[in-house]
Amino acid sequence: MSPLVEVKNLRKYFSVIRGFWQRGKEYVKAVEDVSFSIRQGETVGLVGESGCGKTTIGRTILRLIAPTAGEVFFKKRSLFALEDEELRKTRKMMGVVFQDPYTSLNPRMNIQSIVGEPLRTHSNLKGLELQERVIGLLGQVGLKEDALYRYPHEFSGGQRQRIGIARALAMDPEFIVLDEPTSALDVSVQAQVLNLIIELQKKLNLTYLFISHDLIVVNYIADRIMVMYLGRIVETGPANTIFNHPLHPYAKALISAVPIPDVHQQRKEILLQGNVPSPINVPSGCSFHTRCPEMKNEICKREVPPLKKIDEEHYVACHLV
Repeated sequence: MSPLVEVKNLRKYFSVIRGFWQRGKEYVKAVEDVSFSIRQGETVGLVGESGCGKTTIGRTILRLIAPTAGEVFFKKRSLFALEDEELRKTRKMMGVVFQDPYTSLNPRMNIQSIVGEPLRTHSNLKGLELQERVIGLLGQVGLKEDALYRYPHEFSGGQRQRIGIARALAMDPEFIVLDEPTSALDVSVQAQVLNLIIELQKKLNLTYLFISHDLIVVNYIADRIMVMYLGRIVETGPANTIFNHPLHPYAKALISAVPIPDVHQQRKEILLQGNVPSPINVPSGCSFHTRCPEMKNEICKREVPPLKKIDEEHYVACHLV
């Protein structure tokens, strides 16, 4: 099966302005040579520490921000080569749910206007037809018709995120980027929203890129997991494999910090030394070598490790594996 989304050698640098008297330019290397694919109906989880470039990947794929280099293909068409009108048509097949359900909703617009905005932009629906479509979308995410004329501040965090999901579904997309959709919610509400996301995927045959720093959440929802560190993918594979048998030292450290809901089981936590290096001045070789508890070889300091195939769909970027 050919992938629905294919990312090849994606790079995104942000220029940094130090001051008027300082010459030369510096760049934050948010995403560095990232490649992966997502099949139709699949959920791929993208995990890593804050600031590693997860959100930048999601927004670059959707062309919300321009890439520095690389390519993204959606249904075998290069998104970065599309002209305005073609991009407009393609965007109807993609959606996004943002992290904060409050700041992503316009407080001056009622729910009918918020959810109906994509329909007004990309379709000919008006009046009663538009309203009926919005009511149907709200019903899909578990909200009643009386929400139409209310405003975002009148809803709880979980309800606001449901509104954000309804807006993302407005144009019947095939692919949705979920950018930490549950991180701002209480634990009990997280479970409800996650189950809703899974239910909608099965019902509508959706494809997800699920971005999160919470490995338990990602393991619950994802078919495959990609572990990211300082702009690079360091390990990727089936969710059960990554969660139960990680091979990269960074992935091992992340998994070791996940609590086990059983008092009779223990897991030795791996404590990483030092801080995450600046993405402006990324270490040479393997970017993790400055914190790696297993680093013993000088090659780690000199050469960037490629993603090597370990098993079916399991790849690791580490000289020691």
